[in-house]
Amino acid sequence: MKRYFLITALMLLVVLSNAQISTKQLPRSFFLKEKVGLVTKTLSSPDIDALLEEDDNNANFFKAQRCAVAVPMFENFFDNAVRTSFENYDLYTLKVTIPYAYAIGFSSNDFYLPKGTELYLYNPEHSKVLGAYTSDNNAENGIFATEYVYGDEIIIEYYQPKTIIESAKIELSEFVYFYRDVTYIEQEQMLKSEPQFSTKEFRESGSCNVNINCSEGDNYQDVKNAVMRIQIRGGYNYYWCTGTLINTTNYSKEPYIISAAHCVQYSSTSNYSYFVFYFNYEAPGCTTPSYGSEPSYVSYTGCTFLAKDSSNGDNGTDYLLVKLNNNFTSSHNPYFAGWLRSSTAPNSGVCIHHPSGDIKKISSFTAQPTSAEAYNSTHWRVYWAQTTNGFGIVEGGSSGSGLFNTDGRLVGTLTGGYSDCGYISSPSMEKDWYGRFDLQFSNLSQWLDATGTGATTVEGIYFNQAVDTLSTDTIPSAINTIEASMGFVVYPSIANDYINISSNIANTNVVVVVLNEIGQSVLSYTIPANQSNTSINISSLKDGVYFVRFYANGNSYIQKIIKQ
Repeated sequence: MKRYFLITALMLLVVLSNAQISTKQLPRSFFLKEKVGLVTKTLSSPDIDALLEEDDNNANFFKAQRCAVAVPMFENFFDNAVRTSFENYDLYTLKVTIPYAYAIGFSSNDFYLPKGTELYLYNPEHSKVLGAYTSDNNAENGIFATEYVYGDEIIIEYYQPKTIIESAKIELSEFVYFYRDVTYIEQEQMLKSEPQFSTKEFRESGSCNVNINCSEGDNYQDVKNAVMRIQIRGGYNYYWCTGTLINTTNYSKEPYIISAAHCVQYSSTSNYSYFVFYFNYEAPGCTTPSYGSEPSYVSYTGCTFLAKDSSNGDNGTDYLLVKLNNNFTSSHNPYFAGWLRSSTAPNSGVCIHHPSGDIKKISSFTAQPTSAEAYNSTHWRVYWAQTTNGFGIVEGGSSGSGLFNTDGRLVGTLTGGYSDCGYISSPSMEKDWYGRFDLQFSNLSQWLDATGTGATTVEGIYFNQAVDTLSTDTIPSAINTIEASMGFVVYPSIANDYINISSNIANTNVVVVVLNEIGQSVLSYTIPANQSNTSINISSLKDGVYFVRFYANGNSYIQKIIKQ
C-alpha cells in the first residue's frame, strides 16, 4: 500500500554559527592585512528543469522529493588551490562556484588532516563559516562531509604550519547543490541573475505550526533536546527528516537515533557516513526569528546503520535505528528520550519535529490515537488539536519524528498522512500515522535492551546526568534500585587492568555496568546465570574513580573502585 511519505522537498538555510566537531575558530585569512591568493573553479549547474520535472513525477507516486543533488568533481584540492606562503605557515585557498545554487555543501571520499593543521569552508560574504576542522575529523573510512554555506560560491581554506611535514589528503569528491528555495535568505541577494526555474510551490513550514518554546512545549523542555533534524543522503540526492536520540535500559548513553525507514529508502550503506544531524535548531522563544536572526545549532556528521523496516514502511512499522559515529561533548549535553512499549495508546501527547526542515515545532493531540485505518494495526492514527498558539501539524521533514505521551516517553515514529494548515477548519482531515513503538521494539531490543531486562518503559536522561540521580520510581521495575548487598564482591578496590567479581546469585543473568564519576556508562557486561567468579578487563579505562553497578532479580547494588 502506498503512503503519503513526509520527506521534505525544500532546503532551509538556517544558521550563522555551528559546532560540527570543530574548534569554532575563524580562518587565518580573516585576520591578514595582505591579500591571500584565490583561484576560482566553476562547475556546471545541474539541469534544474529536469530535476523539477522528475520531482513532480515522483510526487505523483508519493515518492521522496529532493532538496539537493550532488555535483561530482573528484579532483585533488591541492592541484586546484593556490598557495600563499608566510614565515611560519602556508595557506591554500580555492573558490568553487556552481551558478544559481541557493547553498553548497561539501564531501570527500579521501580525507586526512595531519595534527596541527586546519580546514575551513565559508562563503565570500563570511555570513556562514564552517570549521576549523582538524585531525579530530579524520575517519577510518576516509569520508568527510560538511553542512552547507549560503549562496553559489564556497571558499575552501587549508592552513598548515611549516613545522608539519606530513601531507594532508583532501579529495574534492563532490559538492552538494541545493536547488530548492531557502528560508531566511532573500532571493534577490542569492541570485546573480534570474534563473529559468521556479520553486514557489515549495515552502517553509506552514504558518499554523507552533514553535517548541511556546507554552505548548513547557512540559517537554527535556525531551525536545533529544530531537534533531537529519540531512539524509540517498545516492546522489539529499532530503530532510527528523530523528530522536533514544535511551537504553542500562542507560548506556550510546548515541542511538530512531527515525523512519522510508527516509532512507534510497540510501546505500555507504551513504550513512554523509548524514548530518542538527541538534538544538529552534527559536529561543515562541516567536519565529526574523531574517538575519537564525538560531544556532550543534551538528554531527556520519552514522552507522543498525536496523530498519525492510519494507520501508509499505507493510511494516517504518522504523529506522542508527548510531552516530561520534559521541557527544559535555558542553552539548543532549537528552536521551525515554520510551514506553505499550499496546495501548496514550490519551494525549505531542509530536516534536522539523516540518519542511524548519526550526523545531510541536504538535499536540488530545484524543487517544487508535489503530483504525492504520495499515493492519501497525500504526497509531493521530488527530491534531488546536492549542493556544496555533494548530500544529506535520509536514515534509517531519518524517521519523517521535510521538510522545505526556511523560515525554516515545510511543511511535511518523510515517505520514494528510494534515495541512489548510485543513484547520476540517479537524477530521488533520490525521497522520505513527509506527507503533511497541511493535518496533522486538527488532530494536538487541540495542535498546542489550542486557535483556525485559523493561516495558525507560526514563529519559541527559548525557551529563548521573544514573544515580534518577529517582527509584523512574527506573523500570525490572531494575528497581535498592542499596543493599546482593551477594557481590568486587576486588581489588584499587585495580589496574582487571576487576574480579564474586557472586552467589543463582538461576539468573547478572548485568554489570561500569559508570564514571558523572554517571556515564563506560563498560557493560552480562554474567551468565550460576557463574560465581568473573574477571572483567578495564584496561581501556582512564585512571580515576568508577562505580560498578549490578542488576539482578529486579534489584541493583553499587560498589566504588579506583582504576590506576
